[in-house]
Amino acid sequence: MTGDYLDPYVESQEELLNCYEGTLGAIKIAGPVNYKAIVKHICDLAQLDFGTAADPSSIRNYYVLTILMAGLIDDIDDSVNEILRAAELPISV
Repeated sequence: MTGDYLDPYVESQEELLNCYEGTLGAIKIAGPVNYKAIVKHICDLAQLDFGTAADPSSIRNYYVLTILMAGLIDDIDDSVNEILRAAELPISV
């Protein structure tokens, strides 16, 4: 929601809410609805932070993925598999 695919990080809850409000005003919701690629991208970012960390306090970032949708998810099976992958990483979906 930052508008920058390569730098999706925010520093505060206020910045996150501002990005969310800006996104809602800037997007047009349409189909098809495919989420696998974006969920995979966030999982890959989190995996880089998490790695094989034996100590969870060494994790640098915690990711929050907010999914906006208007209807059915067209790639539901693939999306669910990636969301299940996120359950093992420092991510809230």
